[in-house]
Amino acid sequence: MPISEELKQYATPRQAEIIDAVLSQGGSRKAALHLNVNVRYVDRVLQIVRTRAAREGHAPGHFDSGVAPGFRMGKVTIQRGPEGVERVWERQHPEQGRIRAELEAFTNFVCDDVRGMSPLVDKPDHAASDLLATYWFGDPHFGLGSSVEDGGEDTSIDDADRLTRAGIDEMVSRMPRTEKAILRFIGDNTHANDGSALTPQNRNMLDVDGRGFGAAFLSCSRAIAYAATRALERHEQVELWILPGNHDPDAAFAVAVAVSMFFDNHPRVTVRLSRDYLWWTTFGKNLIAAHHGDKIKSQDIHGVLSNDCREVWHLCEFRYVWMGHIHHDTVQEYQSTRIESLRTLAKSDKWHRGKGYRSMRDTRAIVYHVDGGEAVRFTVSAAILNGFETKGAGRLGLR
Repeated sequence: MPISEELKQYATPRQAEIIDAVLSQGGSRKAALHLNVNVRYVDRVLQIVRTRAAREGHAPGHFDSGVAPGFRMGKVTIQRGPEGVERVWERQHPEQGRIRAELEAFTNFVCDDVRGMSPLVDKPDHAASDLLATYWFGDPHFGLGSSVEDGGEDTSIDDADRLTRAGIDEMVSRMPRTEKAILRFIGDNTHANDGSALTPQNRNMLDVDGRGFGAAFLSCSRAIAYAATRALERHEQVELWILPGNHDPDAAFAVAVAVSMFFDNHPRVTVRLSRDYLWWTTFGKNLIAAHHGDKIKSQDIHGVLSNDCREVWHLCEFRYVWMGHIHHDTVQEYQSTRIESLRTLAKSDKWHRGKGYRSMRDTRAIVYHVDGGEAVRFTVSAAILNGFETKGAGRLGLR
């Protein structure tokens, strides 16, 4: 695709500046010298914008004679008549590798300035070593944009940000001081996987906030960083799990990378970077696992987990699996493995409202004892959090 003024409508302000430089200077190399940047950076930005434009149907010279940038050829339907081929229908799909590369470039571009900038919070006194604190956020859906007029509920990026921050504030105020805590964001952390506003698997249109994917990505990353910083006030070591979901199989990893960059300077924070769908850890006699819920069926997860964890399976008397995806509470037990699904704090869009889904909304924190399994849990509902300002621990009078 040639570089033209039309591409700027698919670009961020910085990307538009680079396009202007390429046009005015007569090429990438001269533009790089003019802007005092590496030519590879200029070429990468141009490829990102080209790919975004192609996903929105702007790919002159490609759709009629090949595959658009960032796409791969899918199903081709041919209609034949008496005189041979009459019509051809092509289905082109975004290349997963291209999406991941674009997200990686975006993450590095927007987050490099905050690398290692996390605040160094003092350790808590008298932290318990025989207790593990866990915080669970089911399907936050940063970037969901919906309104009553369109058939959904009034919600935006701001709601997801406020509820996540208020939720961690309230849970931290209730939790005991422990040596270790794990914060788990269990998938669908962003409502969309990229700027296309389509589901990655079936390419269905999503209701998204008009500020776009970049705003959702940054808000999600910042809210998770805030949650980890608050947890550091109660726990000596904080581990972050940001699992992929069906809405964000690639964006979840990009968010995790961004958050890890922010905490690059912090000795008490670990961000788990993995593209796995089933995550697990052990704590004494406890085996605690998490899975978004869209890949492995709940009735199969016991067998899959016993295979993946066979070296420690017999050592764990208490086994817990947490899932998201369905946005409502379910509890099942398969041979001493408790499988539980999480609700979400997020409101509903037009599609979910139209299907009749009316689940209650909440988040929760759970404490595990090293030899005794689940010791205590706290549930915080979205209704309680409505109107709360952040960093006001103990609003319910529970400390």
